[in-house]
Amino acid sequence: MIEDISCALSGQVPDDEAFMNAEDGVPEGWIRITVERRFPNPKWYAIQNVKQGLMEATLSQIPEADRPNHLINVQIQVEAQYAMLEANTEQSFLESEVVYIAPPEGDTALQGEYQKLLEMLDIELEEEEEEEEIPELPEQKEEIEEEK
Repeated sequence: MIEDISCALSGQVPDDEAFMNAEDGVPEGWIRITVERRFPNPKWYAIQNVKQGLMEATLSQIPEADRPNHLINVQIQVEAQYAMLEANTEQSFLESEVVYIAPPEGDTALQGEYQKLLEMLDIELEEEEEEEEIPELPEQKEEIEEEK
């Protein structure tokens, strides 16, 4: 929520104008950093182990010479038994952390820390291009000279 935003480096909070101009939950001029990490779901892997154990137990009850003929049947049966449980269990889960950094322009300490962070993460941001002066059309030049 936008009211909970504070700078992770300085503790600064956005002013009212930045809140008013916020887009996608980010106050104007502020930087949002999202770190996500995916972890395997232990429940998913436990289900796989149970399925494997059930297949092995079922196949062990079949004479060894007949096992290759029954393997696909046992596999289908075990898959069918656990299909609903697998469908409702995520294979992994995502952990996410979001932090904000106040606009670093104008604060040399904050700018320095922000630059260190970018360098540490090997992030290269495109420099904002200076506005190019738009050349005047020949007609405009004549009008300007006549006005002088």
